[in-house]
Amino acid sequence: MIRRPPRSTLFPYTTLFRSTHTPRMNIGGYATLSNTELNIATETRYELADRMTWVKNNHTVKVGLGSRLNKWALAPKDTRAGTFWFGSMQTATLGGVGGDGFASYLLGAPRAGALNGNFIDPYEINRYLALFVQDDWKITSKLTLSIGLRWSLEFPRVHSKNKYGGLEIGLPNPGAGNIPGALGFATRKRRAFEHMPWKDLGPRIGLAYALNDKTVIRTGYGIYYNLIYYNDFAGGMINGYNINPSFSTPDGRQPAFRLDDGFPQDYPRPDRKSTRLNSSHIPLSRMPSSA
Repeated sequence: MIRRPPRSTLFPYTTLFRSTHTPRMNIGGYATLSNTELNIATETRYELADRMTWVKNNHTVKVGLGSRLNKWALAPKDTRAGTFWFGSMQTATLGGVGGDGFASYLLGAPRAGALNGNFIDPYEINRYLALFVQDDWKITSKLTLSIGLRWSLEFPRVHSKNKYGGLEIGLPNPGAGNIPGALGFATRKRRAFEHMPWKDLGPRIGLAYALNDKTVIRTGYGIYYNLIYYNDFAGGMINGYNINPSFSTPDGRQPAFRLDDGFPQDYPRPDRKSTRLNSSHIPLSRMPSSA
């Protein structure tokens, strides 16, 4: 029979992010005690494409569509159990003499501790749809004119559970005199903050002229739209849902808290207030609107 050790012998845990992973223990003058955790990322992609060709007289007409659904899920594990720093001052004399980081660790007296956690894991969903039509018109035996049009629709990314927080440029900020620009949260009816580019039409035109049996001159023109790339690995979606509380020694000598008592719980939780990240950094990932 395996008996659970008393709480005083366990690493500290939080009531919000109970973790079976090992905390990161930074002990002054010694090696760091921890194991490297993985951030598990899963990407799923579904694609559908179809094309039809119709030939009549000297016209070859092609129509088609392409559709893609991307799902990106991230389950961060690193530092979920907390990071703790141990110094010599917590075991030094009143005059600040002596002390040892490892002794402070054995006594469970960290000089500081921090927690990185998300109330919601990132789960990004992105959709793309494109329709096109093209006519290859063989005007003469030597001259061919190609005219086409492509309509590209890249839908803004959304969170699978609509837990999406981001900067809304036009939202009045009550903590800054109602100046536009505040933290907004997605809803079922409004799942994203980016603009939808309904006018991304890409015309194509090309000419091919055969000088002889061995030489063909080709020229063309077209408008193309690049795909939107988010470089935050979906982490920028959960603004307002992530927390990074930290505690430090109040006077340089006393510990920030006792490991016996676990990580302090008196830190603010996400409250979906538009002013929550005031004086902070809110990443802006906005899809430019078509003119």
